[in-house]
Amino acid sequence: IPPHLAAMDGRRGSNFALRRDQLESKIVDDKYVPGKMNLIRDKAANRLFAQRPTLRDMVMNDDASRKWHEQKLLDFDDRIDDGFCARYSKEFLVLDARKDLRLHEFVDKQRVIFQASPDVQSAALKIAMEVSEALGGVRPGVARDFNECIEELQSRGKTMTYISDLTRDDEVGFRGAGMCRHRSLLYKYVLDQLEVCPCAAVSGVVLPEGVTNVAQFRKENGYGDHCWNVVRIKGQNRLIDVMNSPGELQAASDGETAKLKGSECAMPAHEYHRLGGRAGLISLGNVPEDNSEDNSSEEGLSEADFDCGGDGGGQDVYCRTFGTWCSVDKVYQAEKPGLITVEFEIWDLGGAKGRKTLRADSKNLRTL
Repeated sequence: IPPHLAAMDGRRGSNFALRRDQLESKIVDDKYVPGKMNLIRDKAANRLFAQRPTLRDMVMNDDASRKWHEQKLLDFDDRIDDGFCARYSKEFLVLDARKDLRLHEFVDKQRVIFQASPDVQSAALKIAMEVSEALGGVRPGVARDFNECIEELQSRGKTMTYISDLTRDDEVGFRGAGMCRHRSLLYKYVLDQLEVCPCAAVSGVVLPEGVTNVAQFRKENGYGDHCWNVVRIKGQNRLIDVMNSPGELQAASDGETAKLKGSECAMPAHEYHRLGGRAGLISLGNVPEDNSEDNSSEEGLSEADFDCGGDGGGQDVYCRTFGTWCSVDKVYQAEKPGLITVEFEIWDLGGAKGRKTLRADSKNLRTL
């Protein structure tokens, strides 16, 4: 417990309620205050670094790696170069084309795309799609494939996960399996290396409109934590989410609290809130407010990564079409006047099998 709270006399009642409230993750004035989640991650990192001091040195000796580790934010002028690394509960991620031939080849491919693009915006969108496809695309099953990939790498004794370990490999039939953190960092790395445009990597939460109690939502729904990017094109900040909507850019005119747009048939719009700030469309570039004094962890939660999976226990990605964490088996479409009917089978995170039917205006339906 933080010292200023521990100084309380320990009585229950209002003081205790205040203490719990201050420690919970929540949205305050449209800004994400992580509560005690940072402390969980710090403790986990300290345990790993105590066991593997060479990994700590790798993080602390690289400016971008250290800032990402400490702030979970890389601003426009924070460049990701070869040697960047990040510690997560499931992997120690490394981006280094000097040691990763497939990453080197991927950057070369993006250079050709950049040079052939008519303008910066087209290049930024095309590269986002390339990063998305390389790391599994927008489809159910990415989180499951990622977990299986990490388990396989660990079974071979690998202590570091190079980004190409998670990218598509047609020769072995691997579709790619990168979570939002991998996509956000790889996207910024490519744009920095090619000097396409200024790019920031941002961490925070993405939540349905109106949700302010992040801790409760995370426990009840199994997701919330997220990473995305903000690019600056012609002096204007634009948000891009390489995990959920790599082909879309949101401008500041869309509102500082940017939204992952929903559909009438499935899910409400979701809002982006970065650590200590809003989405980053207007506020990014300023020094984030210090919310560290209440950094302790949420009761009942294990360490969480920014992997769109909350406590890391999910087996699939969030499906924008159906507004749920699910693994979609089949989709049947039956045309009707002005409407479309979609029936699908799902296996939810608990393993239960079910069936749902949705009807919506066909022009508003997002298909997988």
